[in-house]
Amino acid sequence: MLNKLKCYLPKSSLYQLYCTRVLPYLTYGILLWGNANKEWLNRILKLQKRAVRIISNSSYLCHTQPLFERFNLLYIHYLYKKECCIFMYKYDNNILSKSFDNMFTNMESIHGCNTRNKDSYRPEIHKIKKYLLGLNMEQPAKGHKSHQKYFCI
Repeated sequence: MLNKLKCYLPKSSLYQLYCTRVLPYLTYGILLWGNANKEWLNRILKLQKRAVRIISNSSYLCHTQPLFERFNLLYIHYLYKKECCIFMYKYDNNILSKSFDNMFTNMESIHGCNTRNKDSYRPEIHKIKKYLLGLNMEQPAKGHKSHQKYFCI
């Protein structure tokens, strides 16, 4: 779509089309799929770079970092990190709905030691799986590996 319209529309209109027709598809559900296999994410990144080159009317060999900076856009990897940070900020400040309560445990509540990870969160994997998949899964034992994973921001 962008490629066909690049001859008829100015850059500002192409940028608006990207923001309204492409970017929502990239960000929808990115918290669920954004940590996917790098091979899959690189395919999306190549399409994203192609779109930015079309918007800027650059050659297909042009470096995209300056183009992303000029249009104030983020690579797909950084979109995922941004959405994770927003989610954890909302979780930390109790802005999310009640269904997300107790999805993470603050490390400070586990032990009172002053460690470098005391402000980090540990995901309660079994609760997250139960929420996302809707399954009745048994709670893992305390020594289980899922209790030893940490989510640090």
